[in-house]
Amino acid sequence: MYAVTLPNANYSRAGINIFPAPAVDLFRFENVYRNSNPEFALEFRKNIIGLREQGLKISEIAENLNCSVSVIKKWIRRYREGELLSDISRAPLHRDVKNTQFHQHLIAQIVNEFPFYGSRRIAHQIEKEYGEKISHVTVGQMMKDIQEKKEPVIAERIEIDEPDKIWHMDMTPKRIAKGKIMYIFAVMDACTRRILALKCYEGCTSVEVIDCLYKAIINNNGKKPRILYTDNGGQFVSKIFEDCLRVQCIFHHRIDKGKPWQNGKVERLFRTLFDEWIDFNNYQSPKGLSESLEAFRNWFNNEREIQKMDYKTPMQIMREKESTAS
Repeated sequence: MYAVTLPNANYSRAGINIFPAPAVDLFRFENVYRNSNPEFALEFRKNIIGLREQGLKISEIAENLNCSVSVIKKWIRRYREGELLSDISRAPLHRDVKNTQFHQHLIAQIVNEFPFYGSRRIAHQIEKEYGEKISHVTVGQMMKDIQEKKEPVIAERIEIDEPDKIWHMDMTPKRIAKGKIMYIFAVMDACTRRILALKCYEGCTSVEVIDCLYKAIINNNGKKPRILYTDNGGQFVSKIFEDCLRVQCIFHHRIDKGKPWQNGKVERLFRTLFDEWIDFNNYQSPKGLSESLEAFRNWFNNEREIQKMDYKTPMQIMREKESTAS
C-alpha cells in the first residue's frame, strides 16, 4: 500500500527547485508530464494508487489531484496488470509537430492541383515529392483547417397570424404492391397546420397538381390562399400551373434551390405521414392508398396534437383563430 505524501522537493511548473508550489498546482496533469524529473511522476502515480486503496472513487481522486479521470483509470489499470509505476509512459513525451504552416502550404498546393485527392493520397504525395513523412490523419485534420468555412444554415422562421394566408404544397412518391409507384400530393395551411388536400395519383404532372389544388379549395369551402409555396419541381413550374394560379389570383412563391426548409411544414407532414401511418399498412391497390390518405387527413386535422402548437390539433387552432377574428 502506498502512503499519500507530497514529494520532498519543491518543483515549479518547469521542474526546478525554486519555490514551494501548492499541492493543487504541483499535481496538475500538465505539470507532471512537463516535469523532467521521473521521481516526480512516480510520486504522482503512487498518490493515485494510495488514494484508491483508501477507498476514494476515481472521480474524487481526479478532483484531488487535479487531473482527468482517464489518467486515473489508466494508472490504476496498469497497476492491477502488474506493471511498474516507474515505467515510462507509452506515449512519447516529445513528438514532431506536423501541423505547421509549411505542411499546410504543401497540402493546400496539392489540393488545388488535385482536388479529388484524399488524405492518404496527399500524404503519399508529400512523402514522394518532399521526403516528409506525415500521417494521413494529420493531413485530414489540416484539410479541414484550410477549407473555407461555410456559413451555418439558418432556417427562416415565417410566423403566420391568420388562416389561408399561405398554403404549402409538395409531392412525394410511394411504392405499393407489385412495384407500382404512386405520387402523393399534399396541401397544408401554414397557420393552422390543417391538411386541406391529400391525394394520390398515378402521374406526376401539372394536371395532378391543379386537381389537388382545386380539391383543397373545395375542402376549404371555396376559400383560396393569397400565397402558395412550392418547390421547383417540373410540375410546379409549368406554364399550365402558373396560368391556373394567375386565373385564381394566387401568388406563386417558389422556394430557393437547395433550401427545402423553406417548405418545411409540408416536408414535416410527409415524415409524419410515413412514420405514423403509411409504414404500418400494406397497400395492394391505388384505391386502398387513396382511402387511407383521406382517413389520415381526418385523423391529423381532428386528433393529432402538434408539439410546436402547444399540443393542439389543427382544428382546435382553426377554431381559436375564428373566435379571435369574430
